[in-house]
This record gives sequence, C-alpha cells and structure tokens, in this order.
Amino acid sequence: MGNPLILNGYGIKITVDNGRLVIKNGNRSSEEKPESYYLQPNQKKITSILIYGQTGYISLEAFKWISLQNIQLNIFNWDGSLLSSVNQEKENNGKRKIAQYKAYIDEKRRFSIAQSLIKAKLGNSIKVLEFLPYPGIESDVISPSLRAIDKAKDIPELMGIEGDSAKLYWKEFMKAIPEKWGFVERSGREASDYTNAMLNYGYALLEAECLRVINTVGLDPCIGFLHEMRNEKRSLAYDLQEIFRGEIDVVVYKLLSKGYRVPKSDFLRMNNYSLRLREGGTDKLNKAYETRMNERIEYEGKLIPRRKVVERKGFELAEYVEGRRKDINFLY
Repeated sequence: MGNPLILNGYGIKITVDNGRLVIKNGNRSSEEKPESYYLQPNQKKITSILIYGQTGYISLEAFKWISLQNIQLNIFNWDGSLLSSVNQEKENNGKRKIAQYKAYIDEKRRFSIAQSLIKAKLGNSIKVLEFLPYPGIESDVISPSLRAIDKAKDIPELMGIEGDSAKLYWKEFMKAIPEKWGFVERSGREASDYTNAMLNYGYALLEAECLRVINTVGLDPCIGFLHEMRNEKRSLAYDLQEIFRGEIDVVVYKLLSKGYRVPKSDFLRMNNYSLRLREGGTDKLNKAYETRMNERIEYEGKLIPRRKVVERKGFELAEYVEGRRKDINFLY
C-alpha cells in the first residue's frame, strides 16, 4: 500500500523530465527551502498526491504521467473541501453503469440501498460513541432512530431520521471534545471552530477515497441512491462516505484529545472569521487518517486494512446493482 504526497504553500510545480515526474513543493516561509520529489514510472511508494497549496501549476505532460501511473490527484480548497479529484478509471464497465442506472430508476431497489446506507451510518455512529472514553456519553440515544429505519416508507423519511439522529450524535460526541476547542455544534463548511475545521478536511479526504473506489469498481460517481443528483455533485461518493464518516470522527477526536497533538497555531483565522488548517495541521491530520485507514480490522473472518473495507463495500454495491448479490449490507 502506497502513501500520499502532500503539497502545501505557494509556487507548487509538477512537471515531467526524462520520464520522471518532478514535483517541487510550495514555499511556506522565506527561511525554508521547498522540498523536491522525483518519481520514476511504475513506482509504488506514492499512490496519491494531495494539493493543499495556494499557487502553482501542473503541466499537461504531468497530468498524462499521473493518469498513466494510476496516481490519484486531489486538490483541496482553503476551507478543506475537495475541489477536484482526478482518477484513472480502472474498470470502464458500461454494462455495470447501465445496471446502476436501472437500480436508481427502480424505486424499490434504490430505497433498499439507501436504507442499508443509513443503517450502516447509524450503526457505526453508535460504535463511535461507545468507543469514546467519556462516562457521560449515552451511546444508546441513536438506537430508536436505528429501529425507525425499518419502518420508513421513502427516502425523504430516511433522510429525516438521519438528520434527527445526527443532532443526537453530535450532542453526545461534543462531550468528549475539550472545551478549549469551542465545539458546540456541527456546522459544515466555513467552520468557525477548530473541531469543525478538522472534520471538514477529514471528510474531504474520505470523499477522495470514496471517489477512488467508485472509479476502481467502474460505477458512475454522479448517480447516488441516497443523495439526490445535482450539478457538480458526486452523489455516489457522498453515499459511500456516509458509511465511514465515523472513522474521521475518531481521528479528529484522537488529535484533539490525546495530549493536544494539534496546537492552535496549526490553524489560520480568515477575514470572514472562519478557520482553515495550516500546513502543520493538514500534515498531522493526513498522517492520522492514513494510520487509521491502514489499520487492520476483522472483516468476514479476515484481518484487512480499513481502506480495503471501503473497496469491498464498493464492489459489493456493484455486484448488487448487477443482480449478482441478493442483498446489500453496508455494516462492517
């Protein structure tokens, strides 16, 4: 399993010279010389490039090199959201996509997939609350919502159940976050507190992971089953992301609670009072994310990395829409 290469700062440059990919990291201070990296064709050490920089350029030849070497290129906005993800499609399976479209049109099958997605999200949310070592946390507050999923009649009702359970979840989760981080609610983009800023960036990493899996299995990222289709929206990536959001929550909890491994100096307050992560913060979060996703957990009687579980769920979804799997279960 390869590692990500994280690029920050001003003046990032990615070109090709003599068959090698030449990467110059951005300038972050006048006292520090930017690092340079040289990647040979068929190397396995770097499997993704994450750009969190301000300025720079990538040559067309570099884009071609990255695509041919199956390296995922992710570009993030200042607020931690994923702007673009360039993936080399590994399975150009037209029949599989047609099966996906048919499953989307079939209200019964679409609802079945959406129902399983919400069940997995709520089930994993309970696991996260049970994991948090705080005596006042009530992990069973979500259980009624989990039971209500089986009685739901349509996707809007499912989304309502998910929304209500999310409010309960965050109310319990924030009990484990030290008061110094000012976490009082889940706010989404343009976060004004440290916890939400880290959650946003972590979810963007997970979104990129899900996009990689979707391209690997040959599904259409724009056709989701829980989230509606909209312009510039990767609905299926958001669907798959719901299952694994708890992994990001655990990563952020550990970074903010275990000896305060992320200082406030790793954040930058913007003119609109929102927060963004500086280079030190993105580095720490990326490393913690990779550690978490490469940890081995038991799945179907075998110990495999969490990252592989994401792939397995992607393939299981593909098999279900093709009719090669009778049932779909996203729990793990």
